[in-house]
Amino acid sequence: KKEHQRITSGTRSSSGGITANKLTKRFGNFVAVNEISFEVQKREIFGFLGANGAGKTTAMRMLCGLSLPTSGEAT
Repeated sequence: KKEHQRITSGTRSSSGGITANKLTKRFGNFVAVNEISFEVQKREIFGFLGANGAGKTTAMRMLCGLSLPTSGEAT
């Protein structure tokens, strides 16, 4: 049985920012996002940089609650 961690749009960490811990998304055998971890503080500017196909959009979809992660968590 697969377990999924739901990410609710607009959730905040205790610091008032966003925290991702080992956030992972797989599509079959393909790993689109591989255990990314980061913290964004309140009022901090943060951006994703990477090549096409690096998983930026998939990561943002998980953070917004539009896609469930395979594993890991975000608040």
